[in-house]
Amino acid sequence: MYKHKQFFQIALALSSLLVAAVAASPVQAAPHPGYVYSTDDKTPAHDMDGHCVYTIEWRKEFAIKECNPELFPAPKVVAPAPAPQLAPEPTPAPGAAAAAAAAAVVVAEKDSDNDGVPDSADKCPNTPAGVKVDANGCPIDSDNDGVPDYLDKCPGTPAGAKVDAEGCVVSITLNVQFDTGKAAVKSQYLPELEQFAQILKQKPEVKIEIQGHTDNVGNAAQNKSLSEARAKAVREVLVKKYGIAANRVTAKGYGMEKPVAGNDTAAGREKNRRVEAVRVK
Repeated sequence: MYKHKQFFQIALALSSLLVAAVAASPVQAAPHPGYVYSTDDKTPAHDMDGHCVYTIEWRKEFAIKECNPELFPAPKVVAPAPAPQLAPEPTPAPGAAAAAAAAAVVVAEKDSDNDGVPDSADKCPNTPAGVKVDANGCPIDSDNDGVPDYLDKCPGTPAGAKVDAEGCVVSITLNVQFDTGKAAVKSQYLPELEQFAQILKQKPEVKIEIQGHTDNVGNAAQNKSLSEARAKAVREVLVKKYGIAANRVTAKGYGMEKPVAGNDTAAGREKNRRVEAVRVK
């Protein structure tokens, strides 16, 4: 009887030791790439200093908290913001509520032509519906020729040109200067003539006359001959270089017959030495 009791006590002690050993054993981590593991293929291997041993392909995305706790910072705890305290609304004085209600009533200014500019500031009333306007309520005129864009059939008119009601050139002084006594068109003035050619192509039915003019210095007959030679040189550029039909462009020299300024000053004479394009049809 005693032997059986002793055997039971030994078996109970061994069972307790087994349970304690199992409870004391560490939880084994699953294998993870980037580290060298022990022979059990579950526990990361450590060097003599206690650091995990990395494989050559280790990257940050392979990190585990056991080996790289510095890559797993503790989450910050953000305290909730205090609830806003609303101040009580002041009690309006007698009659104040009625005054505030009256002030809140906004009367829209009248805009008779519905162009977005009130009548009090509209310098161009009765603008047609849908037309773009400036801050003054006036239709946009992009090329500043006096004809608004919605009526302009010849946009892009050069500055200084005289235009008709459709915004198309009636006459224009071309920015072409010649050497003294010469009639050759210099290359620096070709862009000016090219721009004018593009204007002519917008209205293929229009015919023009290139007119040459001079100041009153020198012989009248020679000036007239020189002015005609210069007009013909400009015509030739328009026809041969920029493709304007020859029957649309004529050339004529007027010499000193049609001054636009006085010849008694240098500035006036300079204005008179000019080449103009004038619409004849």
